Amino acid sequence: MSDVNTTDTTGNVDPVMEEEEDRVPLIQRLRSSVLPIKPDDGAAVRWMKNTGFAGFCVLFGLVSLAVVAAVTMAL
Repeated sequence: MSDVNTTDTTGNVDPVMEEEEDRVPLIQRLRSSVLPIKPDDGAAVRWMKNTGFAGFCVLFGLVSLAVVAAVTMAL
């Protein structure tokens, strides 16, 4: 995506830009916001970022399950 400002003078977001963002899957948007891979990153850096993102997803899932289990047991 480009770095073009898509808001008008009233602060409203351009609906065309919103549609483009909706087409990108959630996991890809999350991936690009947590550890973005740059075109000039080497193979080792890409591998570490992908491994770090996978670890982030696993930890996030485990924490979510722990919270759900705690709430379920409390009820």
